[in-house]
Amino acid sequence: MVLAAGPVDSREIRRLLGGRDTGRVNRAIDSLQRRMILTRAGTVEREAGWPGTAYDVLAGRYADRLRGLPGPDEARAEVAAAVLRRGPLSVGDLRRAIGFTSTEALAALQQLADEGRARREGRGPGAVWTAAAARR
Repeated sequence: MVLAAGPVDSREIRRLLGGRDTGRVNRAIDSLQRRMILTRAGTVEREAGWPGTAYDVLAGRYADRLRGLPGPDEARAEVAAAVLRRGPLSVGDLRRAIGFTSTEALAALQQLADEGRARREGRGPGAVWTAAAARR
């Protein structure tokens, strides 16, 4: 729907859906932004009142720059690597910082370890992961 309609604001999204539940639509928009499906695309002028934030489908908006995107597991591992470069972290730290599930966070960190890009120190929930290059 947003892909076909082009940049639209939340008011237009509600109209296209035929609903009036502002909170539900806003939660859906937030969720789609966290999943990198929707992105902000400037503003939409309205006849009255303040301009609204425009949303567009990320893949459609940046199609010319989004070639060869990694799969979900690889993408999560790359995000985990970026966070890990800032310092040691646990599975819970990564889960809270990025919004991964515990399973996704553990899998991403384990993938980095399997690739030699991270090291696990300790066992169980208290384990801490460090970037392989940071450890001497």
